[in-house]
Amino acid sequence: MKVRTVTDLVVFHYHFLPGGVSSVVRSALRALRDHGAGIRKVTLVGAAFPEGGTSGRQGDEPAVRVCPELGYRDGRDPLPAAVAAEGRRLGESLLRSFGSDDAIWWVHNHHLGRNPAFTQALLEVARSGKQRLILQIHDFPECGRYDNLGRLRRSLTAPPYPIGPSVRYALINRRDLAVLREAGIPGEHLHLLENPLEPDGGRAAAPAAEVRRALGLADRPLLLYPVRCIRRKNVIEAALLCLLLSEPAGLAVTLPGISAEERGYSRCVQRAFARGWAPGVFGAGALLQTRGLHLEDLFRASDLVLSASVQEGFGYLFLQSLAWGRPLLARDLDVLEGMRDLFAGRPVELYREVRAPLPARARRRLLEAYRRKLDRLAGCGLLPEETTRDLEGRLESACGQSEVEFSFLPAAG
Repeated sequence: MKVRTVTDLVVFHYHFLPGGVSSVVRSALRALRDHGAGIRKVTLVGAAFPEGGTSGRQGDEPAVRVCPELGYRDGRDPLPAAVAAEGRRLGESLLRSFGSDDAIWWVHNHHLGRNPAFTQALLEVARSGKQRLILQIHDFPECGRYDNLGRLRRSLTAPPYPIGPSVRYALINRRDLAVLREAGIPGEHLHLLENPLEPDGGRAAAPAAEVRRALGLADRPLLLYPVRCIRRKNVIEAALLCLLLSEPAGLAVTLPGISAEERGYSRCVQRAFARGWAPGVFGAGALLQTRGLHLEDLFRASDLVLSASVQEGFGYLFLQSLAWGRPLLARDLDVLEGMRDLFAGRPVELYREVRAPLPARARRRLLEAYRRKLDRLAGCGLLPEETTRDLEGRLESACGQSEVEFSFLPAAG
């Protein structure tokens, strides 16, 4: 059997703006370069790039190709027939532009529901077998992204997880790999590819006192929660933990939520900080940036890294606390299964839950609110009947006790 070498790597994502998946991609490409992977050419294909990104290759930097058709699609769902037609056209266009026997397409979050036509195009390419594909999954639409999941189900001609001899999947944690294996993807098509963590680049750190003064937290311990403020990050619980400490502390939350689904929650948390209900600083990342300071400066100036998140894709925050030598207090999540040994002998404390007393009347209102949400999701066909019944039973049990899980409580204010 002839083994084909890889000389070209074509990396697809909706955009390559700073942060999130884009940062993971760039770190991974640097790792490939530094470890002599033998790749001749790397091309980034997306709808948007940082200012200054241009077509062509600049030194050791990847080539850049702007493809507006890959951008996020907002607004009304297109008809399935229109998605199918556009997907075929886009798939053929991508094959003409980037198809090669010597290339691998490395596609990130193809299935997230941000652009059904792009997902359909990749399904067409996978079905044709004309191009080798690595589909790297960072997040699942099934994990609480119900609007995206509904959009996919209404638009696509097939499930967004193709199986074929030219398709392989890269998963960033063991949990997600097990999920796809249990869903029927052949085990030999699944590969664990954990996110890279780059070492300290050696940049001189800003003095901790300067960072604390910039945040207005010079007189108290600094607890860092380096996340974007979205609902699953459970930021209000992190603020509660700060308030429960024996001495006053300040919590620094780095970024606001920006998606349409998360802006309401983010604004609610921001008001809690502005009114003094949550101690510390909201939007610390932007505040430091205006003063020429960086995230690593914030890590080094902090006394502890805190996470109240109830769901993570990879858990960079946990590893970053180790990399920067800071104690960690965090919820114990299933995503940690592949990295627990790293915490041995380190100042790490993991907790399972925070329970809060709630009057019976408030518990009934909470249960009814969750029932309405389950009914809406079930009515849209996004939850199987068996799953709906199971969740209803769990909610009734949780709300039937005098204390409830704090993360279940709605944010208001």
